[in-house]
Amino acid sequence: MTPTLKANPVTACLADIALAAGMRGCKGLVFCATTGRSGSKSLAAVLRSGGAVAVHEPWPFLNGYQCVNRPIEGDARSRRAYAWHKSVNIKRKAQHAAFYVETSHLFIKSFCDYVFQEFGDLVKVVHLVRDPEKVALSLMQLGTIPGTEKAADWYCDPASPNNLLRLPESLRGNDLAACLWYCYEIEARVEFWRERYP
Repeated sequence: MTPTLKANPVTACLADIALAAGMRGCKGLVFCATTGRSGSKSLAAVLRSGGAVAVHEPWPFLNGYQCVNRPIEGDARSRRAYAWHKSVNIKRKAQHAAFYVETSHLFIKSFCDYVFQEFGDLVKVVHLVRDPEKVALSLMQLGTIPGTEKAADWYCDPASPNNLLRLPESLRGNDLAACLWYCYEIEARVEFWRERYP
């Protein structure tokens, strides 16, 4: 029987120090600002073949309605999820790598500000853009319409009060309008964070 490892604040702190030491040679942590359905998985595969540690939508995802629709300035719950789960896994995967690349549409929705605050100038962002109509059609084809139960854990909800853009009530329930709105909401978030973290 494998012994269970128990964490406490002291061992967690020591593990964090050891992981940070293993990242000393890292030249950049690269993340994708994207809607998804835009070639991010292919980008990770190309960069992986060039020798980078490149992962597409790695665990922990930091998905779920509360993370994806969190207030733009963040909240205690999403900050804890990042600190306890995401941060340690970024550091773990970036051990002794020249570059760590993560292509996930959740970055811009769930945890980009926490990454900027923790890693500063080490962070690089690729803004991956695909024609909004093509993204919208791809979302519709998958049945992942923003505002529906199937999309709730992954895509912004047009009804959330935390959005930067509002989808008019008259367009709620229109699948194409919801998908197009999502594309423009993500672009608005990219611009918001670009101003905060140039």
